[in-house]
Amino acid sequence: MASPIYDKLNDYRNKGIYPFHMPGHKRNMEFERPFAVDITEIDGFDNLHRPEGIILEAERLAADTFGACESFFLVNGSSCGLIAAILSCVKEGEGIIVGRNCHKSVFDGIILSGADVHYVMPENAYGFPVMGAITAESIKAAAEKYPESRAVIVTSPTFEGIVSDIEAIAKAVHEKGMILIVDEAHGPHFKFSGVFPKTALEMGADIVVQSLHKTLPSPTQTAALHTGKGFKDTARLKKALAITQSTSPSYYFMAAMDRCREYVDNAAEDFRRYSENLSALRESLGKLNNFRIMDKSVVGKNGAFQYDTGKIVLFCEYCDMREAARVLREKYRIEVEMACPTHIIAMTSVCDSMEGFNRLRDAFFDMDVNFNFKKPDRAADFVFPSPTVSVMPRKAFNSETRKIKMSDSLGEICGEFITAYPPGIPLAVPGEKITPEILECIKLFKICNINVTGINDYTLENIFVLS
Repeated sequence: MASPIYDKLNDYRNKGIYPFHMPGHKRNMEFERPFAVDITEIDGFDNLHRPEGIILEAERLAADTFGACESFFLVNGSSCGLIAAILSCVKEGEGIIVGRNCHKSVFDGIILSGADVHYVMPENAYGFPVMGAITAESIKAAAEKYPESRAVIVTSPTFEGIVSDIEAIAKAVHEKGMILIVDEAHGPHFKFSGVFPKTALEMGADIVVQSLHKTLPSPTQTAALHTGKGFKDTARLKKALAITQSTSPSYYFMAAMDRCREYVDNAAEDFRRYSENLSALRESLGKLNNFRIMDKSVVGKNGAFQYDTGKIVLFCEYCDMREAARVLREKYRIEVEMACPTHIIAMTSVCDSMEGFNRLRDAFFDMDVNFNFKKPDRAADFVFPSPTVSVMPRKAFNSETRKIKMSDSLGEICGEFITAYPPGIPLAVPGEKITPEILECIKLFKICNINVTGINDYTLENIFVLS
């Protein structure tokens, strides 16, 4: 291979595999000659870090579309927006209340800010082995226990589509004079169809970060940060964004976000058709015998306030769903977003075709009859144990560490991340005590060959702990 990445991408494109994965444009949207618009900050083309012209105009149009006071284009993905949000709201030594099912980038932001972290555990999804909603009651309790905290950050929707009661959480947060940050990376499509939940901005959040590329027609790595009417310190936020964003932002990315906004402003009919097709697909998949689809039955239980039906999440007790994903790829030419032992996630968007929906439906009905079902001996799920914070993340990250055998690590203080990816939620964060429950999860990760990032030894035989 002369160009391994480029050649592999072309090979994937030419195989005719249907993408039930990000980005949301599903390779159906045209953007003529992207290299032709790939420029730098030449005269007349504005500057992302000091927008006064076309970029400022585009961001103001985005704010109108997404219902924000201000919107900021993110060319480094939602991760940079979440880090900037944390840096703008919490200073070193100040407290932040964090849903423990947040993405790894949130913990990166906490390390960079030097904030003292106070965790709130999500409820388990009712009837499914994944973490679900953060409740307003748990946020209230944390706010009472840690009144010095300046901000709260939660993820809604989750990777699997479970939405927390952001309105009630916002009320609880604002009563204590705190700022509410919502990682809504998986929910940028909510605003454009009544079949989806209300947006976090509509529910009273102060800062909302959305990955436009996840479920809207925009390229990978494009995202937006929106502020609500309750957020005031935009000057500090802009400073934080200048730190976390590239000084050479891609004009292709910014133009694509602008075009995405223009598209959704005029896509009511497309969203209507998408909603109808999605409803029909979900109804069909709900009739499978051996596969079980996550649906609105989770709503109203264990704190789940709403559910995003745009996520096709299928579980099976009688097989390793990674094997199902392999069969989908090799036999049916379908690639899903995520496959783990317990379930798969097929991402849908307004750009999906009826042919794609039919292909997924037909594949699963065929597999429902012909797949070689066999109950696994053991399966790792993604309901993680509650952590014990012994050292705050920034101090732990900057501390001296030593490498020891994982089998000897019980009771030690973790010196690195252990993150199953996807979904990107850390099992362990620097500064947390290694407990029997964490070691049991690691054991299952090894048995099930789960892809783990953040740790130096991917075999999970060794770990760095604080000296």
